[in-house]
Amino acid sequence: MSILSNIGWACVQINHLALIPQITHNPDTRTELVGLRQSFVYISTITVLVCASFVFPNVPDSVTAFSVLATIMICLGFTCCIFFLCTVNEVKLTKAAGSNLSNNNSNGNGNIKNNINNETK
Repeated sequence: MSILSNIGWACVQINHLALIPQITHNPDTRTELVGLRQSFVYISTITVLVCASFVFPNVPDSVTAFSVLATIMICLGFTCCIFFLCTVNEVKLTKAAGSNLSNNNSNGNGNIKNNINNETK
């Protein structure tokens, strides 16, 4: 069970971290987004602990209590996931954007930082 949990956790982390460069080219904003993401990880952990502190004392059977807690957290996570998918506008990569980036690289300008600065001008 632990292996499945770690695989699922890694799948979610990779997707969210890969989305950050698509949202912004500014390194300071990227750092802020990673910080916000990590803050929400801590908030979700505290939310699980607070819910567990209410569920376990009120349900006599620990197996049932764990099932109730898991169901609550899955429903809350699903709701947050749908909200995330509906509200985050991911920048679509078009052929024009891809050719613009390859033109910058073919001009001998191999410095990624300069390419990002050129894109933001």
